[in-house]
Amino acid sequence: MPSVNWEAEVTGLPLVGKYVFEIRKVTEKYGKNSGDPYFAVEFVMVKRPDVVLEDVLSFSDKALPISKRKLKALGFAGKSDIDPDDLVGKRVGIAVKHEENFFGETELRVDIAASGSTAGYYELAVAGGAPKPIEKPKPPVDADFDDDIPF
Repeated sequence: MPSVNWEAEVTGLPLVGKYVFEIRKVTEKYGKNSGDPYFAVEFVMVKRPDVVLEDVLSFSDKALPISKRKLKALGFAGKSDIDPDDLVGKRVGIAVKHEENFFGETELRVDIAASGSTAGYYELAVAGGAPKPIEKPKPPVDADFDDDIPF
């Protein structure tokens, strides 16, 4: 019969899914070739501070739409001047996936194509940290439910 060691520390990468992360560090940088500004963002998982996730908020014309969605989830919608220090300590739900790097190692990455997310990020509903539920579409106000039903 198997036994469970409840005292053992959980290690390794978390499973693919959605987790709450907190921004630990933000560094303003510039692209080597393009010179475009970006923020290198370091997150830690709230329930497992040993899990670190890195992401980028790029302000190049090409990447700005994705960065805007991420900033919105972080509570910065409509703000044009963002100081990197203002991001530190912010919490957000993030969908993560496993991806192999060019060294052949599996790493944790933001899943920007995650269903119901804004570029892989989810706004937090409450301070407790649960990602906001995905809102189901509501029927149009002018929908006529008195039409004949074909069955």
